[in-house]
Amino acid sequence: MKTNPVFSLHNIAGTAYLLPHGQGIADHQRGIRLNETGVFLWKTLHHITNYEELLACFAKYCDATAKDLPQLKQDLTDYLDQLFALGILLEEAPFYHPPANPSDCSACFQIGPLHIRLIGPLNYIAAELLSFQTDDTAYTDLTIVLKNTAFSLPEQRFLFIQNPELCVYETADQYVMQFPQMPHITGALISKSGSDAAIYFNKTENESFCTDLFHVIRFLFLYTAQKHSCFVLHSASILYRESVWLFSGHSGMGKSTHTNMWKELYHVPILNGDLNLIAITDGLPMVYGLPWCGTSGIFHTDAYPLGGIILLNQSTHDICIELPMCQKILLTTQRLISPAWNAGMLQCNLDFMTALAKQIQICLLKCTKNDTAVKTVRHWIDQKLERV
Repeated sequence: MKTNPVFSLHNIAGTAYLLPHGQGIADHQRGIRLNETGVFLWKTLHHITNYEELLACFAKYCDATAKDLPQLKQDLTDYLDQLFALGILLEEAPFYHPPANPSDCSACFQIGPLHIRLIGPLNYIAAELLSFQTDDTAYTDLTIVLKNTAFSLPEQRFLFIQNPELCVYETADQYVMQFPQMPHITGALISKSGSDAAIYFNKTENESFCTDLFHVIRFLFLYTAQKHSCFVLHSASILYRESVWLFSGHSGMGKSTHTNMWKELYHVPILNGDLNLIAITDGLPMVYGLPWCGTSGIFHTDAYPLGGIILLNQSTHDICIELPMCQKILLTTQRLISPAWNAGMLQCNLDFMTALAKQIQICLLKCTKNDTAVKTVRHWIDQKLERV
């Protein structure tokens, strides 16, 4: 966003006004009276146009605490709304959403410890995500605006990733994503802070659109979750002896077959068939429910203690192999789908797994597709728990 050059700040008998001049007068544009805070923000907008930086300056100016931030963010948004509506600010910011479209709605969701707000036409939201809807709107970690408008790549950008499914670019203050196999989603943006995002799409009745949108929201969530020390492991999960056990392996490795045998043999619940959100909360490793669960259709909305991670590897026999610490960290990090777009993100993933590996059980299960594999790893888990 940038200030409109046909407006200028004037002091009239001790009262501040933003008034049009030149072409602004010719176009019959209106002015606005500002209080002291409005004057500060207007002057700040001349050298800071990034929303997160502007909010940080505003918070410092108000000497705000963390508790004040939700109200402060709302006040700043209301102020920018006014300036945009009057044409005093130009070039809508990527994450700015004017509340003028009557078809747009707002809904909040809690996924693990994170709160997400979606703004836009919510009739496209997947049913799985609706299971996480909440009335708790006091604070939002990530706001995603759904925009049925044109999208164009920023001129100044650096390409991070390019493959048939995803392109990721970096700019000075955000990451930009495109999805070549999703023709109706033209792009997505997320601020580097992870607090604001936008998804651009072409209005469509295509049946695959809701599914595509669901997966794009996942990409944005993964980035914000990492910013809040929450990570997602490609794994199927069961609840056994009051803890969650995650079974991770490459696609086609047989993690669904393995967890289904646990359910058949020992009547344990399967919590998620494909992805699990993990974090260390108040010093304790925890697993949180996710709406994304691959083709299994199995997911949950609860939180449980994490017991351990079992890395699956196909073999002609069944055996649990103890791993050195470096292998525990490396192999589990490689199974994360949390972003590793640059060296800093990769190190963030490694640091988390280093801390996690010190608190949970991790082993490599060389296994067949027979129920003997389940009996083998169950015996290993029982032995570990008895030693605790």
